[in-house]
Amino acid sequence: TVRVISIRTLLALAAYNDWEVEQLDVVTAFLEADIEEEIYMRQPEGFRHFDINGEERVCLLKKSLYGLKQAPRNWNKTITAWLEEYGFTQSKVDPGIYVFIKEGELYVLALYVDDSIIVGLAGSFVVGFKSAFRERFNVQDFGLVSWLLGMTVERDRGSRTIRIGQQQYVLAMLERFNM
Repeated sequence: TVRVISIRTLLALAAYNDWEVEQLDVVTAFLEADIEEEIYMRQPEGFRHFDINGEERVCLLKKSLYGLKQAPRNWNKTITAWLEEYGFTQSKVDPGIYVFIKEGELYVLALYVDDSIIVGLAGSFVVGFKSAFRERFNVQDFGLVSWLLGMTVERDRGSRTIRIGQQQYVLAMLERFNM
């Protein structure tokens, strides 16, 4: 999971260099990851089956599910392996950052569980990457970023600035605590 300071740094670099910032979300990410261990679960009410001896049957999980302790780790291993196979290198400083350099051009992917942004020059690399990403995973493409991790993202290309705000979060906290 990428650190918030890394997101802010990437947005600052994008503003300064006039790079694109596009947002992607992997739908049901944890289901994309296989399970390395044998994990059995009881079937939910209404789905229970019993064998001829009256013993309750259980399910052997083949994919990670939300709520399993291993699910985030399994997903991270799956996405990291795919990104590295595609040509990205995982940052040693922030493991939620993946870097790709092509013909002297830098592309950076920041991953926060199943949400990601890709930062770099607009063009064929980003189009090709997003296409390959969609082929491998069930991905929702939000295009240019406007909302990320609870923050609004507003860009003024003319002045090369990006503003991030948390007004919605602040309003929700004020309401929550009756202020």
